[in-house]
Amino acid sequence: MSFQDTTEPSGESLEPCRGLRTPLIRKAGFVAKEELLPAPKPCPSRLWNQVWLTLVLFGAMLVSEFVLRLNVDIDFFTIGLLYIPLFCLVRALVLAALISLLPCKGQTAAMMGLLIFFPLVYSTQLIYYKFFRTFLVFYSIGEGGQVLQFLEDIVMKIVRNIPWILLFFVPLVVYFVYLRKGLSRMCQASVRRWREILVSLAAALVLFGGTIGIMSFNRGFNSPWEHYFLENEILTGTNQFGLLTAMGVDISHLIYPRSALIPGDLIPDPIDPPPVIDPTLPDPSEPGVTDNPDTEEPKPLYPNILPIDYDTRLEGLD
Repeated sequence: MSFQDTTEPSGESLEPCRGLRTPLIRKAGFVAKEELLPAPKPCPSRLWNQVWLTLVLFGAMLVSEFVLRLNVDIDFFTIGLLYIPLFCLVRALVLAALISLLPCKGQTAAMMGLLIFFPLVYSTQLIYYKFFRTFLVFYSIGEGGQVLQFLEDIVMKIVRNIPWILLFFVPLVVYFVYLRKGLSRMCQASVRRWREILVSLAAALVLFGGTIGIMSFNRGFNSPWEHYFLENEILTGTNQFGLLTAMGVDISHLIYPRSALIPGDLIPDPIDPPPVIDPTLPDPSEPGVTDNPDTEEPKPLYPNILPIDYDTRLEGLD
């Protein structure tokens, strides 16, 4: 019985098993099963999913702000064209980061809810403005029962503004028809990583700080700084930094009321108080009272009767 070479590469001799042939495969040629399989690809993060969520929310808020701006009796090209996109982007970054924490089905439900909530808020404020020429503040919600007195007129306003209301819902239609399934598949094929979420929140914080820094260059009367930190004029605030931001300022005034200080040049000059009159002395403004009653004789008082000779007039008629 012949045997194959049983010498290891190291030079050691292997004893063949009794009654068996030495295998033709050397021990050093064996490969582990895991080494034969391809290495698994790392799961992508939800970064691009989060970017798409941010863009959808940003576009929905920006479209609604501009549609509302076209229906308000204000100048379209004002400083608000700078601050409105900045504040919309800050909110979109924060909301997208929070939505990324949810499972995939929860993300779809949250996006649908927000894309329905935004048009309802803007549509309500549009109809309220068309009727009352101002926007609804949270303090007025308690008086909402009085709106029922104008229910018929409000329905007519809604019917007349249906084309504008439909424009508010365009982002919802775009998301549901074109983006919902793609974002859902992207979410299922990725994993949640806290790093991307923290980066998104940090970017929102930096962008918000930069926006406030730009505001701080102008703190004069009727400036965006004044209406953001001090005053609560929702109509002017909507013109300067958008409806949702102005509504947030309105809520902050319910929690912490405040107002701007009156400039010194607007404060009226002090008025000298009237002289104090001794209550024991007669009032000099009364008739018949003189400054020195001991030396001056009082003037006679005559009845308030016109000197008309009615007898002579009657004789002339005869």
